[in-house]
Amino acid sequence: MSDQGRLFSEFPAIDAMHGRTSAEGRRDKGITRSTQHAEHATPGWNAQADALLREFLVDVAFGKDFLAEEFVDWVRGKIADPPDARSWGGVIQRGAKRGMMRRCGYAPANSSNRSPKCLWRAI
Repeated sequence: MSDQGRLFSEFPAIDAMHGRTSAEGRRDKGITRSTQHAEHATPGWNAQADALLREFLVDVAFGKDFLAEEFVDWVRGKIADPPDARSWGGVIQRGAKRGMMRRCGYAPANSSNRSPKCLWRAI
């Protein structure tokens, strides 16, 4: 066995899917915690945010690709800001799980220094 083979044979193979599953679990737990916090701070916040997402998808975004930050910008002043901005991720994820929208690529987001974020399309 070569030196390089011996060097790497001592480490177990990394299970990429396990790492992904673990990360998704942490993501989902964080989304749940932030949306529960928003609901606790403003009872009815999640239902109101979901209704505003439906309105945005029909009246503003239908037929166009959009970033979540565009929804958040549009909704400002129509609902109380959540205590944690990550709560908006829960609204977006619920909309996707309900079949109201789907991912359609990535685009740079101003809210995160132009790093790529999911691009969404109303369906």
